[in-house]
Amino acid sequence: RKYPELYYYGRFRVAGSVKGEKATITCKLGEHTATSNVTVAEQKQRGKRKKPSRKGGFFREIKADTRENPDQRASYDEKNGIIWIFVRFPVVAKYLDERLSPETFEGKTMLAELVGEVYCRFTAREKIDRGIGYITLTDPIDSYSRAINDLQKKSLHLIHEAVLRHKL
Repeated sequence: RKYPELYYYGRFRVAGSVKGEKATITCKLGEHTATSNVTVAEQKQRGKRKKPSRKGGFFREIKADTRENPDQRASYDEKNGIIWIFVRFPVVAKYLDERLSPETFEGKTMLAELVGEVYCRFTAREKIDRGIGYITLTDPIDSYSRAINDLQKKSLHLIHEAVLRHKL
């Protein structure tokens, strides 16, 4: 969107009990007003959600990217389900090499942090795009940061445990 600060969105449900009855819904935010006409209809069965084309969890593979002077530590290729670790990023290079097989506790911790970072960034963006919580009308960056922080609280310990106990 060209001017995201001009858009406000949210979701709500409306229930009616008399089929064919009509109503007008009015939403107000400050000086802005939006109206919509609705008609009570029979509840329809929701269609099946589109399943992802690939099977499995969030990612299928973790690979090293050896590009010189990368601008980030890690990224996610959603189409192929690959987490890319930029091993030439200064702090990453101290703990991980091109094999991504850390021998030290610090290296495993770094790998867990990078996987967690990518997971939380992606999931936060998905939740905000789908309108699931974290909608702050004043600043979308605050919404995104808050979503990432909440996801880190819920997920990072599990990701660390998986990386530290198992070989990924």
